[in-house]
Amino acid sequence: MKAIIRNLISVIRRFKLAMTLNILGLSVAFAAFMIIMIQLDYDYGFDKFHKDYDKIFRVERGNAGWTNAIFPRPFVERLFESSPHILAGAITGSRANDIFFHVEKNGERNFYEEKMMSISPEFTDVFTLDFVEGSEEALKTPENVIIPLSMARKLFGNESAISQQLVMNERVRFTVGAVYRDFPSNSIFENSIFMPIPPATFESWGSASYCAYIRVNDPANVSMLFENFTRIYDDLATVTVHWADGHFLRFTALSDVHYVKGVDFDYTPKSSKQTLLILLSIAIMIIAIASINFTNFSTALTPMRIKSINTLRVLGVRRNTIRLSIIFEAVIISLLSYMVALLLVVLFNKTQMAQLVDGDLSFAANPLIIGGTALVALLAGLFAGLYPSRYITSFAPALVLKGSFGLSPTGRRLRNTLIGIQFVTSLALIVGAAFMYLQNDFMQNSPLGYDTDNFLTVDIRQIRENRDAITSELKTYSGIEDITYGMALLASSDLYSATGLLYKEEQIWIQTFPVYYNFLKVMGIEITEGRDFREEDVNIDRRLWIFNEIARKEHSLEINTFLDNNGGDIIGFIPDIKFASFRREVIPMGFVLYPESMVPGGVINSNAYIKLNAGTNVRAAMSHISSTLAKFNPDYPFEVRFFDEVLQRLYEKERALNSLISLFSLLAVFISIVGVFGLVVFDSECRRKEIGIRKVLGASTLGIIIMFNKAYFKILTVCFVIAAPLAWYAITRWLENFAYKTPMYWWVYLLAFVAVAIITACTVTFQNWRAATANPVEAIKSE
Repeated sequence: MKAIIRNLISVIRRFKLAMTLNILGLSVAFAAFMIIMIQLDYDYGFDKFHKDYDKIFRVERGNAGWTNAIFPRPFVERLFESSPHILAGAITGSRANDIFFHVEKNGERNFYEEKMMSISPEFTDVFTLDFVEGSEEALKTPENVIIPLSMARKLFGNESAISQQLVMNERVRFTVGAVYRDFPSNSIFENSIFMPIPPATFESWGSASYCAYIRVNDPANVSMLFENFTRIYDDLATVTVHWADGHFLRFTALSDVHYVKGVDFDYTPKSSKQTLLILLSIAIMIIAIASINFTNFSTALTPMRIKSINTLRVLGVRRNTIRLSIIFEAVIISLLSYMVALLLVVLFNKTQMAQLVDGDLSFAANPLIIGGTALVALLAGLFAGLYPSRYITSFAPALVLKGSFGLSPTGRRLRNTLIGIQFVTSLALIVGAAFMYLQNDFMQNSPLGYDTDNFLTVDIRQIRENRDAITSELKTYSGIEDITYGMALLASSDLYSATGLLYKEEQIWIQTFPVYYNFLKVMGIEITEGRDFREEDVNIDRRLWIFNEIARKEHSLEINTFLDNNGGDIIGFIPDIKFASFRREVIPMGFVLYPESMVPGGVINSNAYIKLNAGTNVRAAMSHISSTLAKFNPDYPFEVRFFDEVLQRLYEKERALNSLISLFSLLAVFISIVGVFGLVVFDSECRRKEIGIRKVLGASTLGIIIMFNKAYFKILTVCFVIAAPLAWYAITRWLENFAYKTPMYWWVYLLAFVAVAIITACTVTFQNWRAATANPVEAIKSE
C-alpha cells in the first residue's frame, strides 16, 4: 500500500497539469450532478409527502376547446357522493390570497400580511396534515382558522397559538383553532392560513370558483368515475354543463398537477417535464463526459509512463500488481475530486446562484443524493482505472521501444469516437442554452400592445375607497404624468376571471378585466373601432365593454350592440394585445367599465398604474407615492414596483430553470473541452516521432499545426451534422410549453459551430505548438 501511495504522489508531482485538470473536471462534474439531482428531486417529489398520494386526484372539467380547474361547490359535492370508490373529497379556493390583519399583544397592535385559503373541513381527509396544536375538528367551526407552525412562531413566539385572535377589522376576526406542521416547499399548497368555506356556498350554483380533490380506494377505478357520475346525475345537464356537447371530467393525479398545462384557473406552481428531462440529460452527460475524460487523461499519460512501468516489470513487479496500483490511483483521484465537489456545493450555496435552485442544498436534506454521488465517484474511478491499467501494461518491450503502441487503427477509431461524443454534446448544449436565452428574452421584451416603460404599480386594495383623493394627492408631484386603475395587473397572470355573457341568445365566455375610465388612454392601447371609455360613462346604469379582435371574430360581436340580461353595451374594439402571459395564446377578452350604481367608488379596481414623465427621478417619485399612501393607512406596507419587474416575476420559474440549464450546459462544454485537451495530449505524444521526421524533411511549424487542426475540424463537421437535428428536436419539444415562441434562428447553429471550432483550434494549437517547435532530433532520439 505504501508503494502504491508513493507511486501516486510521484505521478501527481510529475504530471501536475494533467492531474489538476483531472481533479478540476471531475469535481465540477460531481458538484453539478449533485445540484441538478437536488433540483430534480425537488420537482419530482412534488406533493409526494401526503399519505397514499397516488390515490389523490384533482378534478378538472372541459370540452374539446378548453379545460379548467374550478367548479360550483354543489356540483363537486354531488360528485363526491356519486361513487363508493371516492373515499373522501376536499374543496379549496382556487388560490391563496393576501390578507392584512393585526395581532394584539400587551396592548399593542402588530400588523402582518399573510396568505389565506378557504378549504372544506374534509380537506384533512384527503391531504396529510400533522397537527402540532389542536386537531382537524377546528375546521368545523366557521370562525376558526388553522395556521402553519412557522406562522404561529412568527405571530405568537413560544406562546400557544390556540384561541389567539387574527383581527382584520372590527367586524372580521378569526380564532386560531389549530396549528399544523409546515408543508414542504415542493407542494401545490402554500403554508397559508386555512379557513373553512362558508356554509352559504353549499347551493351556490352561480359561482364556479372552487377546486376539487378526491381520494379514491384504488387509482384504477378513476376511469369509471365520470361515466358513473353522468348516469346518476343526468339532471345536472340542464343546470351546469351539457354532457351531450362533449363536456367531460378529467382526474389528474396529485403528483402530475405540478406539470399539467393548458388548464384554465390553475394557479398551482408549475414546471415542465421537458425542462426537467433536459436537466436530467445534462446531469448524466456531465458524469459520462467527466468519466470519459478521466479515462482519456489516464490513457494520455501512457507515452510518458510506459517506460517506468516496463522498468517495474523488468524488475519483477507482477503485472496484476501494477494494474491494481493504477486502478487505486484512479479511485483515489476520483474520491478526492468528490471531496472537492462537496466543498464546491457548499460554496455554491453561499452565492446568488443558489437562488436558481428551488431545493434545499444542505447535505442533511439530501443524504441519498450525497451518498449516491459518492458511489458514482467510486464507480467512475474504477471505470477510469480499468481500461488504462490493462492498456498500459499490455505492450511488449519491443513495441515500447519502437513507440508504435499508440498508433493502432483500433486505438485511433476509439479516440475519434470519444472526441466525437465530446463535440456532439458541446454543440447540442450550446444550441439549447442559446435558444433558452432567446425565449426568455422574447417573453420579456416582445411588444405587448401597450406601454410598460416609465410605469410604477402599487396595490391600493386596503385604501381603494379613497381612490379619488389618492389620485389628487399623487398628481401634485410634477414627475407623475397620469394615473389609472385596474382590477389586476396586465400580463401578470396566465388567465383572469371569466364572465358568462348572453349575446344574441348565445352564451359566450369572456376573460374580464375591469378598469378605470382612462385606462386604455394612459396605457396607450389603440381603439380600432368605436370609442374609448369616458369619465361620464360611470354615471350610466349598465356596464360598457371594449373587446379584443379575437372576441369579435369568434362571437361575431358588433359595435353598439347590447349584451342580454343587462350584460351591458359593446362600445369598441382593440387589437389582440398580450393581456396574459406568453404561455397562453390570446383568447377572447374584454375591458369593462362598471358604473357607480353597480360598484360605488370603483373599488373593484385595486391596482394603480402610475405613469412617470420621461427623465423623472424615479426614487423620488416612489418616495412620494409611498408617503402619500401612508397618509391613508400608515400600518400597511405598500409596495411600489416597476411594471417591468412585475412582468419579469411572471417568468421567474422558467428563468431560474433555464439559467440553471445554461450554467450546467457551459460546465458540460468546459468538461468536454478538457476532454478534447486530453485526447490532443495523447495524440501529440504518440506522434512526436512523426512530427520530428516531418520537421527534418522540411515541414514548417505552421504546416504541422494546420495538419492537426484539419483532422479535428473534419471530426467536428461530422459531429455538427449529428448534433444539429438532435438539438433542434429537443428545443422544439421544449418550446411547446409556450404559446408564443422565439424563431428558430439558423445563425444559432452556426454560432455554436464557430464557438466550438475556435475553442478546439486553440486547444489543438496550444498543445501541438510545443511538439512542433521542439528539436526534432531530440524527438526522434527519445523515440
